[in-house]
Amino acid sequence: MNGVCWPLDKKGFTLIEMLIVLTLFFIIVSIFPVLLKTVSNGSHVQTVSSQQVTTFFNHLAHDVREAVKVEVVDNGVVITKSNGDKFRVEMLSSNQIRRTRNGEGMFSFLNKLHYFLVLLHSR
Repeated sequence: MNGVCWPLDKKGFTLIEMLIVLTLFFIIVSIFPVLLKTVSNGSHVQTVSSQQVTTFFNHLAHDVREAVKVEVVDNGVVITKSNGDKFRVEMLSSNQIRRTRNGEGMFSFLNKLHYFLVLLHSR
């Protein structure tokens, strides 16, 4: 019986080798956009947009409308709501505006401000 004879000097890639290479390729390709975004954000200078300013004042106006008490403190405002929550909007020494709720959390609204002035007007 004459069988099929395979040459001993096999050339080419096996299926396993090809799957390993493709897996590594897809892992590298999936990480590349994240790395590119990190590099581009690191060199980008952040500026305050009009949308950020509008969002800040919308949040502040909403909090003041729901407030039962508004106090002006040395570097900001303390807003007390009917459920007892106290929101503090203040300017930090790093020229950022932040908002905290009951003394917790730190959400920075605006950056690189020169001043933050609050005038209290009675209704």
